[in-house]
Amino acid sequence: MGCGVIRYKWSREIKSFGWWLYDIWICPDMRGKGYGSVLMNQLLDELKNRHVSIVRLVVKDDNARAIHLYGKTGFTAEQKQDKYIIMRYEL
Repeated sequence: MGCGVIRYKWSREIKSFGWWLYDIWICPDMRGKGYGSVLMNQLLDELKNRHVSIVRLVVKDDNARAIHLYGKTGFTAEQKQDKYIIMRYEL
């Protein structure tokens, strides 16, 4: 149905190590059925279990559907770079 990746990595955007979500994707046939919210909650639960306090992700500024999902989940825009938005969530 979908997937998402959790990574701890160095980021030139924030100039430090941090937790990031990558490759969040829902199969096109399954979109609009709530699976994106389920996936996001599962990823955030895993991060909470690891005692992570902040997680970020990057989304293209024209991906309104993803931006809506991330905002609904609790992510907020932290900074904009070119055609991308870095979003942040505090656990």
